[in-house]
Amino acid sequence: MFWGALILFSHQYCVAICGVLVSVMTGVSLWRLGAVLGMIPGDPKLLLGVLGLAGVLLLLHVFSWWLVGVVMLPTYILPGVVGLYGGFAWGCDLFRGSRRIF
Repeated sequence: MFWGALILFSHQYCVAICGVLVSVMTGVSLWRLGAVLGMIPGDPKLLLGVLGLAGVLLLLHVFSWWLVGVVMLPTYILPGVVGLYGGFAWGCDLFRGSRRIF
C-alpha cells in the first residue's frame, strides 16, 4: 500500500519533482564549487551529502517510471544528469586534492 501511494505521488507530481530536484542539484553543485575554491562558506562534505540525496531521489523517481513501463527520452536524460553532477562533484574533490599539494 505504501509503495503504491508513493509511486502514484511520484507520477502525479512528475514535473514538480524533476524541476525541484534538478534545480537543487544545480544550485548545490555550484555552491560546492564555490566552497571548494574557498569563495563561498560551506562544508563541501555536507553539500556532497545533499547532492547525493537529491540524486538518489531523482533516480528513484525515474525507476518508478521504468517500473510501470514508461520509456521516454527524459527517463534516459535524467540519470545522465545525475551522473554528470556526480562526476562534477568528484572532479571538485580531485581539484581540491591537487590544490593542497601545491
